[in-house]
Amino acid sequence: MPSERCLSIQEMLTGQRLCHSESHNDSVLAALNQQRSDGILCDVTLIAEEQKFHAHKAVLAACSDYFRAMFSLCMVESGADEVSLHGVTSLGLKQALEFAYTGQILLEPGVIQDVLAAGSHLQLLELLNLCSHYLIQVVDVSREGKEEVFYGPTLPFASNGIAACFLPAPYFTCPNLQTLQVPHHRIGTI
Repeated sequence: MPSERCLSIQEMLTGQRLCHSESHNDSVLAALNQQRSDGILCDVTLIAEEQKFHAHKAVLAACSDYFRAMFSLCMVESGADEVSLHGVTSLGLKQALEFAYTGQILLEPGVIQDVLAAGSHLQLLELLNLCSHYLIQVVDVSREGKEEVFYGPTLPFASNGIAACFLPAPYFTCPNLQTLQVPHHRIGTI
């Protein structure tokens, strides 16, 4: 392949080689998560239902447009040490933060609605993608006649079609939201 040969020649001439660590990103995020757990070097405390959660503004802003706007624009919260979040349960926020710092989340019928609401409110799109996949699986399993496995409010919530509003896509595909999609340069004309 010519590009590999050219790269090798360039490396030979310059002595430069781009090296990549497979574990660096994960270890940095794991260290930040440990700091969050220990309550050290955190620069914001989020409050939901009177429960406090320590966090790093940079981590939150990196994975959420909601927090990016909150902390980088001239909003009151940008300089605040504590931020109260309304419309998010403490359980939903706890799970959302766990996802933001680890990229993993344990979803189950008893928490999915709180997690979905928090992910939607905080604009954690990757979390919404995982929730949508989970809900679609719940609906698929229930269609096979195994409703007893999924109990409580989750099954009606999922089977009423809410999962379709959170399908992974570059843009939401919920029919109610499609009518609001306009190019960013036209938003002021609405």
